[in-house]
Amino acid sequence: MSTLRLVPGLRWFRREETHVQFGVDQRRAVIVDVGEPGLIGLLDLFDGSRDEGAYLREARKSGADPLAAAELLRVLREAGVVVDSAALLPPFPLAAAPVEVREGLVGEAAAISLRRKAAPGTPAEMLRARAAARVLVDGTGPLVELVAGQLRASGVGKVWTDGSARRARPTFAVLVDVPQPAGLLAFAYARRDLPHLAVTRRDGTVCVGPLVVPSRTACLNCVDLWRRDRDPRWGTVVAHTQTTAPAVEYLETPVRLIAAGVIAAQVLSHVDGARAAAVEGTIDVNAPGEVRRSGWAPHPACGCGVVALSVEPPTAGP
Repeated sequence: MSTLRLVPGLRWFRREETHVQFGVDQRRAVIVDVGEPGLIGLLDLFDGSRDEGAYLREARKSGADPLAAAELLRVLREAGVVVDSAALLPPFPLAAAPVEVREGLVGEAAAISLRRKAAPGTPAEMLRARAAARVLVDGTGPLVELVAGQLRASGVGKVWTDGSARRARPTFAVLVDVPQPAGLLAFAYARRDLPHLAVTRRDGTVCVGPLVVPSRTACLNCVDLWRRDRDPRWGTVVAHTQTTAPAVEYLETPVRLIAAGVIAAQVLSHVDGARAAAVEGTIDVNAPGEVRRSGWAPHPACGCGVVALSVEPPTAGP
């Protein structure tokens, strides 16, 4: 049975005689005219214990007009503040998960539902997609385990941090400080048709992106070519970093933690079915808590096969 409930964690209060505000964030709050002052009390019925029929019966018992009660439900659903329990949490993978994971996913679903119409799907749909995802977080350094832990806590079904995932056929790869040349990496992942996200540490900054969907978005080589256009000696810089012993890269603790969250958020956006900010972009995270995005279009000289809508150079970025 699918029951009805207000979006978990969404605060509401009466603004005027018949107007109720749901939420306090100005970007997401919604004001609903319930039609009659007496209908405001019906909001307490959306506690997850009743289906639509039970709600209408309780409303009728309280003296509310049945048509008005049905219209209230329609308005609240349309506003995205009342949801069906089946749209909030999927029976799988929730039932099979350990208790601590299950409790975390309940909170994750509640947080997703607060996005309401801004989300690419219902929380249940997004959690099912995450459960089906298989993500390799490849590379070295503290970011690897931080990102892997966030992905697991967010409901991603399989997360590896070693090479065994290559044989298990991941559906997404995060490449942390992988030293291979951009052109070689772009070609290798295009052949496997494997979406991937590049992450690079440099001089105390974490550069997240681009997130590449092979043959559909700008690739790692596109970004490298744009950088060569800007800096004729960029190839020398790249060759030096790839042919000398890797330097120890230090990150301030806040930068490391913020960057791990940004990386995980990009992966989840892709898995959820949204367009991640790192698609045809890079996101730089540095101290003191600065986060800046640069845009990178497909490069006209790249052989990745992605046709740029414009041949304008990127908006920013080193």
